[in-house]
Amino acid sequence: MRTKTPSRCYERRASYAIAVATLAIAHATHGALPATLLNMPRDYVAKPKTNLRDFYEFYLGEHRNPTCRVLHVTGTSMVALSLFTKYRYLFAPLVTGISCGLMLSEFLSPLSNGLLEFASIIIISYLIVKGTTDKAFPWHVLVMGYGPAWIGHFFFEDNRPATFKYPTYSLLSDFIMWYQSLTGQLSLKEELFIPLKD
Repeated sequence: MRTKTPSRCYERRASYAIAVATLAIAHATHGALPATLLNMPRDYVAKPKTNLRDFYEFYLGEHRNPTCRVLHVTGTSMVALSLFTKYRYLFAPLVTGISCGLMLSEFLSPLSNGLLEFASIIIISYLIVKGTTDKAFPWHVLVMGYGPAWIGHFFFEDNRPATFKYPTYSLLSDFIMWYQSLTGQLSLKEELFIPLKD
């Protein structure tokens, strides 16, 4: 039986403390910062969705096809199962990465794509895993989650994944849709009809 060394226990606690702190800061500051990276007014930014509630309505509109939603729920379920079984050590680093992505999303809203935001989530998560565990970063978990979802977009929904523009909101929305689907709040059997806003 493998025993935990005191330094590894300390490092794991540190990763959870960092996750809680960054999540608290992200929650407290999100939407409260007056300026974007380029000090541009919100009306002129490339990514106008500035809160999760507004984004989630848009997100559901991008996931009308039931097959696309089933593929999303399948991918998210595989990731969740991995996080709560074999890769528990990845949970706190991912929370930290997503929290930092949420903080960065406002500053990076003038950029037309979410590449820098997505990279920050992955790099921060990777660095915390490397700094707090002796385990390798499980890159295949990204494929498990994004693979089915992108197949759903490219072959069934026939649109571009929102991850390419809004990686943090999209990832959070994946888990919201997953939860709503599993609890029966959102159907996986019928097409969604969401009215378009002007």
